[in-house]
Amino acid sequence: MQDGLNRHFLLRKLHSLTGLVPAGVFLLFHMWENSLSRRDNMVEYGAGYYNDHVVKFINDINYIRLLEVALLGSILFHAVYGAVIWWQSRSNVTQYKYVNNWGFFLQRLTALVTLAFILYHVASTRFAGEAVTGDLFGHMASSLRNPAIMVVYMVGVLLASFHLAYGIWLMAITWGVATHPRAQKLMLAVGAGLFAVLVFMGFHGLWGFNQAFFA
Repeated sequence: MQDGLNRHFLLRKLHSLTGLVPAGVFLLFHMWENSLSRRDNMVEYGAGYYNDHVVKFINDINYIRLLEVALLGSILFHAVYGAVIWWQSRSNVTQYKYVNNWGFFLQRLTALVTLAFILYHVASTRFAGEAVTGDLFGHMASSLRNPAIMVVYMVGVLLASFHLAYGIWLMAITWGVATHPRAQKLMLAVGAGLFAVLVFMGFHGLWGFNQAFFA
């Protein structure tokens, strides 16, 4: 029984860690690189710079395929074991309507929706063929002209950002970094700031792909 508890403890720590590295770090990087879709290259907005610099830079990274497999594997582990944790826990937001209870519930709920969004996004871009990857800006701009898809991406940005930001606050507590109430308030402020930065960059990128939607 002790071995089972130790294994569960280690898996929970690994689950928490993979949510930050590499998944969380990549989310921050991905929001930033997509925000470059709005960069003014003195000739045109976004398209030329995005395809020639952002997409090309990613494709030219050494061992990019290996890195993609490692990233996808860590995300899938984080998602699957997160579902196990949720299954083993009991939701009590109806009996105890505390803020932290709702935060825990929303953290799990956003995980499911974010996973579905990630799978959709990857399937419609990374695995959509050379015609898409060769002109990723054009593909995204075309897709996001559909208001429904734009709303899906806006919701995806919001939920993924919340999941990471609140997850960092939880991680600081469970790893013993923020045990004092004052430290927890500080980490909550850090999480709120990160959420704001992620949403700003995410929406900035969507704006670059379809400026007319935000006009």
